[in-house]
Amino acid sequence: MDSIVSDHPLVERLELSWPVEQWQGLTVLVAVSGGADSVALACALSVLAGRGKADLVLAHFDHQWREESAADARFVEQLAGQLGCKHVKGQAGQQGFQSEQEARQQRYAFLLEVARSEGARFVVTAHTADDQVETILDRILRGTGLRGLSGIPRTRVLDEGIVLLRPLLCCHKVELKEYLDELGQGWCEDESNLDTDFTRNRIRHQLLPLLKSEFQPSVEESLLNLAELAGQTQQFLCQLAGELVEAAVTVERDREQETVTVSLPALASAAPLVVREMFVEIWCQLSWPRQAMGMRQWNLLEEMLLDPVAPGQQTFPGNVLATRDEKKSGGQLKLTRRLEKIESKD
Repeated sequence: MDSIVSDHPLVERLELSWPVEQWQGLTVLVAVSGGADSVALACALSVLAGRGKADLVLAHFDHQWREESAADARFVEQLAGQLGCKHVKGQAGQQGFQSEQEARQQRYAFLLEVARSEGARFVVTAHTADDQVETILDRILRGTGLRGLSGIPRTRVLDEGIVLLRPLLCCHKVELKEYLDELGQGWCEDESNLDTDFTRNRIRHQLLPLLKSEFQPSVEESLLNLAELAGQTQQFLCQLAGELVEAAVTVERDREQETVTVSLPALASAAPLVVREMFVEIWCQLSWPRQAMGMRQWNLLEEMLLDPVAPGQQTFPGNVLATRDEKKSGGQLKLTRRLEKIESKD
């Protein structure tokens, strides 16, 4: 690799996205697969880390589902040496293909564990604007609400004092490859990215080119604008939902269960949309599993609370039992999740 240009436009864009003043003197964990996006992120961050006297740790997780994965791991280790960064490697407990969801869960569990052990305040990933577009299209096809339309969030709290950050959401993959070409820096090609058995790859290689050529050349920009607007609207809804939680929700815990009581009188003037968002906020605050909760489940919760002819009792994904009691204090809905069932299944 040629010497890294410290004043390259991509480096300056990254600093605008994530000013060095926000992380100077800290330890930052960078997730590096070996692909062009994450290699470009590591190279550009190494320049900014020098300006801010921060420490970078490159973390690579080997899923062991490709024969080339061991070579990718060695490549990332060599890159860390070139950049003068510490390197940490993890790998899946067994060889062979996992689902995309399982792989993601393993990868983030590894990143969180390393962040804790290294004292990292930030975990940084190389998600790009292209990833954002593909995510939005995928969610539209599967069915989604405003929260899903807002796409990949720029930040997310992983643990107390540890924040996940995606500072390249403003950049496109082609820009990152051009940056690496100018540096003379190679990267690893993952042939599985061409496998159209994966939905995301079909979106990338088939659906998006079709939309651009036959319908709207600027479809990517349109989807990114939609995500920004949806995100702003979702933020406003979250604020309203948070106010409802404060006014109408109480939480009790003991060794056996968590119990949430939602008071109907406190929601008398609330719009159904905000009530549904209130339930999502409850699930988020209590870290209850939301993956299996779709629009049908959120709508049913809202109906159980507001519609007298709706079912009086229903079990929801994650072992959450909802029970309506119309006799107490003007009406209420109780949500109960038994902790021993969580421990035995999660």
